[in-house]
Amino acid sequence: MALDLETLIRDLVWAAYIARVRQLGLAFHPDTRGNDYVAEGGGPAFTPTEAAEYERDVEAAFARDDEDPYEVAIAV
Repeated sequence: MALDLETLIRDLVWAAYIARVRQLGLAFHPDTRGNDYVAEGGGPAFTPTEAAEYERDVEAAFARDDEDPYEVAIAV
């Protein structure tokens, strides 16, 4: 199996967003939009750009056939 650099980078970005959600003490849920995550102080957990990227990555993760995004979230 050849290494697909684009897929590897996408997976790392996806894992980083899930890790950030967990670091904030929140649970990952794909129906929660990026701009709906709230940090401990009550402000937004993500910048508008990060929220848009997060939503794009969630959509991309669910569009893939080779792995279940929930399993990826548990593994992170």
